[in-house]
Amino acid sequence: MSKFKMMLLGTVAGITAVASAPASAGEVEKTVSVAGQVARQVMIVDDGVNTTIYGADNDNSSSRLKFTGQAKSETLTVKAYAEFNVVDGETTTQNTGNGSTFAMRQSYVSVANDMGTLSVGRTTAAGYTGGGKSFSGVGTHGWSDGGMTDINFIAVGTTAGMETPAYTASGVTIGTENDSYVLGRVNTVKYASPSFNGFAFQIGMESSGTDSMGSSASGQISYSADYDGTKVAAAVSGNNSAAGSTTIDSEIQASLAVELANGLNGGAGWGKNDRVGTSTVNDPEGWNAHIGYDAAMVDAGETSFKISYEENEDRSVNGDKYEALALHVEQDLSAYGASIFGSIENHEYSTVALKYQDITAGWVGLKVSF
Repeated sequence: MSKFKMMLLGTVAGITAVASAPASAGEVEKTVSVAGQVARQVMIVDDGVNTTIYGADNDNSSSRLKFTGQAKSETLTVKAYAEFNVVDGETTTQNTGNGSTFAMRQSYVSVANDMGTLSVGRTTAAGYTGGGKSFSGVGTHGWSDGGMTDINFIAVGTTAGMETPAYTASGVTIGTENDSYVLGRVNTVKYASPSFNGFAFQIGMESSGTDSMGSSASGQISYSADYDGTKVAAAVSGNNSAAGSTTIDSEIQASLAVELANGLNGGAGWGKNDRVGTSTVNDPEGWNAHIGYDAAMVDAGETSFKISYEENEDRSVNGDKYEALALHVEQDLSAYGASIFGSIENHEYSTVALKYQDITAGWVGLKVSF
């Protein structure tokens, strides 16, 4: 048995032993809650041939429904959590990802005490946030593909691309080329440590799709601190995905974010995938950076601005390059549990053999949480 699995199983045993300690009914507080959000937006997209208006859920911060059951004492917290994507968007040949869906997003149980938190079920991988640290008040719906993962690039010079909107002709979409190297949600047995002077770590055995539990693994080391009002956060994470992927052996991500006391913030991230040995395509690599400002400009809530840039290479073929530049704005309406958000973005893609039309888009939306 590997040292990684022995370490994880030892931690599980320790937390389980504490969980088995008796507690009287009067010492345990039980709660049940229902929460969620609806995030809708109107988009205007120019793919270089046509300009189209869409109305749909936001891809990154979609409408969701959440259920939480929790039992808490002075020494132990036991939690059950289920979260669903609740998406009702327009389905078109250009934006198929926004079709109507009701699907499980997360479903897990967890046990937490002074030794850390053990989670079992479908949730974020242990190495989830390594490439995406940020202090910006602009939420994930303002990242550089917030509603456009299925928008196709149209090749320059092709008859179909120039004379007729060939929405399915290229097969190259923003979603296939945009990658901030942040791991997703998987079935996992995950342990998260408490903070040790700002340092913390997570490890997990995982499965994705049809591969068995424990065939993949991920981990993360993170650091956070506040130096007299200057906040710092950093993380390095990675995973061994060979068992669950026919194309990628492993992934690694790293990021750093800083926020000053005056609300100025920024950060950068880097990621790289190691393809399987039989692949003829180079290992894809990318980086991203952002700078932003959060301020209390109005009484309604915090106002946030962010400029972000992202670049990826060798995602689909050797020598291809994807770039995205975006301006994001979000106005928090804290008294209403809501926020107004908007973005203006430009996406470029090219290969050694062919140039594609730029995609320019703008959107404005409202997210209401309950």
